[in-house]
Amino acid sequence: LCLIRVGLVLYTVTVMSAIFMFSSQSGEKSGSLSGEMLRILLGWLGIDGPAELVELLHLLLRKFAHFSIYALLGIGVMGTALTFEGKSWKKFLLALVICAGYAAADEFHQLFVGARCGSPLDVMLDSCGAVCGCGVTVAARWLWRRMRGRHKTWDNRGSYLGTGSL
Repeated sequence: LCLIRVGLVLYTVTVMSAIFMFSSQSGEKSGSLSGEMLRILLGWLGIDGPAELVELLHLLLRKFAHFSIYALLGIGVMGTALTFEGKSWKKFLLALVICAGYAAADEFHQLFVGARCGSPLDVMLDSCGAVCGCGVTVAARWLWRRMRGRHKTWDNRGSYLGTGSL
């Protein structure tokens, strides 16, 4: 368990470092990086559209990146939290507070980076990604325990019958 916890902490710190690194890029550099990724993706898919469509897809790609990286952060923070004793719902709330706090700090940091601005909407989007990451982690843990036969068995009336096995 200790080794798993250390691995999850290292994973979480790595994701946080990547977020900080991306946020430290100037607006021009960040835009050109995501723009180049979009051009490669569109070329690979064989899509060639008007400039307005490409601009819209560029915006969607950037927002998807926000959501996704914070989903990864949510997985790490929630996974780490689950290695400690306590109620799962409290760990879930703590993980969300940590992720949302990091998102807010990240957007604040962007206020001081050239051609960037912090956005409360991005904090909300990042937090939604974190909710999904935390939720996926809890669901994966539940599924893992269920498959391993370490789950509680309940009858039709909600009475506890003991630990079941599959």
